[in-house]
Amino acid sequence: MEKILNDCIVTSRKGGAVLSPQYDKLCIFCHYDSDNQIADYVVECVSALHRAGCHVYFVSNCPIIDDIYLNRIEPYVAHILLRNNQGYDFGAYFTGYAFAKDEQHSLDHYKSILFVNDSVYGPFYPLEEVFNQMNSSRFDLWGLTDSFNGKYHIQSYFWVFKNEPKVREVLDSYLDPFEMIDDKGAVVGYYEVGICSKMLRNGFNIGAMCPSERVICFEKWQSDDPHIAQLKENIKATVKSKINVIKRIRAAFSKNRKLKYYHQVHSDLHAYCTGIYGSWYTLVKYFSCPFIKVSLLKGINTYHYHECLYACVLEELYPNYSLDLIEGHLKRVRSWGKK
Repeated sequence: MEKILNDCIVTSRKGGAVLSPQYDKLCIFCHYDSDNQIADYVVECVSALHRAGCHVYFVSNCPIIDDIYLNRIEPYVAHILLRNNQGYDFGAYFTGYAFAKDEQHSLDHYKSILFVNDSVYGPFYPLEEVFNQMNSSRFDLWGLTDSFNGKYHIQSYFWVFKNEPKVREVLDSYLDPFEMIDDKGAVVGYYEVGICSKMLRNGFNIGAMCPSERVICFEKWQSDDPHIAQLKENIKATVKSKINVIKRIRAAFSKNRKLKYYHQVHSDLHAYCTGIYGSWYTLVKYFSCPFIKVSLLKGINTYHYHECLYACVLEELYPNYSLDLIEGHLKRVRSWGKK
């Protein structure tokens, strides 16, 4: 634990949120911004977590951020940690977790431990409603969405662990020998998928507020919303277009059925089994998911995943959430569509 604290943290400072009984959830919030800023949507998300009873440790993978930005989040957080950008989100998650353990000596007074990052816009409505709904669940680890792309896992932009000794043992088993992996795929496999797999192997209950099985069933057999069918076809076409032409020709003429249908299965997986990526429209409109992925709206290659329908959906269902929080950020970070 000492290594993760000593090697990574560049600056730490206390925030304005003090520990009190009303804050019964510890939240490690991971931030990164290529311009070393803290966007308005991030401030809104952190303040929403604060209002929902979270004692927030704000951990940024930007080692330098101007005070003009830090001062805006300070009232909503217990501590601000600026660290070297190592290990992606899980590097920040476990740095914050280790720091909280070291600072407070005991975390027993919290009911739950959250890991949340800034890769999503939202929440579109108060998070108290999410916690009220999920408090009655028997999950030892839950999130908002899950995925069957690869091994089953809870998508780690929003993780909530029940704060019990046996659950913390799992987290601590990753903390003490923590490795700063700088390959994103390896980080996802070892931490996001790995922790979920270990929880399942050890007999813990894990699940999502918006489980993929229900979402897929709704999309394939229950919904008559034409936008769902169109977006799914768009996703499949986008995925297929990225497959090497030679591989596509080889598959088309192959007698090997597995090879022949691989590309179809591959595109179907992206359309239906990637949780918040492929099913964002259904999740937000029909399953009350309070977030949408930043990368989905930011990337030129994923435009046809949404076709800007998010604006219509949010204006219809969540008029109190300011679209300016999304559009202002996209204007700064999106490389395409600029004049």
